[in-house]
Amino acid sequence: MADISQTPGNVAPSGTSPQFTAAAAVAIVAGQPCVVTNDSITLSDANGAAAVRTCNALSTSGGGVGQRVSYVKADSGINIGATLVSGGEYYVSENAGAITATKADVTSGSTAIVIGVATSTSLLNFNPTVGGTK
Repeated sequence: MADISQTPGNVAPSGTSPQFTAAAAVAIVAGQPCVVTNDSITLSDANGAAAVRTCNALSTSGGGVGQRVSYVKADSGINIGATLVSGGEYYVSENAGAITATKADVTSGSTAIVIGVATSTSLLNFNPTVGGTK
């Protein structure tokens, strides 16, 4: 299965979780799983370098390199700008900054990173959990 299709303009945090900002290390759009280290934010990647094989943030705004990007660390009801399957698990993709709904898309040698479970067809309980390498 392919990565889910997202509309960055529809990404909306629940309002119950605090938002933070960091300087973009790469171009980022709203709704992408990310890694924040110190004051820098970059894209998560299930089969990338060790430093990005994790996820501790989801971007809620976008920006170019060096611009400030907003993000949440967790959010029990964030709209990630996509149609979801209620009860379905979502994972960091092997494509940097993308999300997949199929664990099988995370192939051998990649890290399984669950970013959350859909609580409806529009909301995700974003609470990333990094698993082991497949």
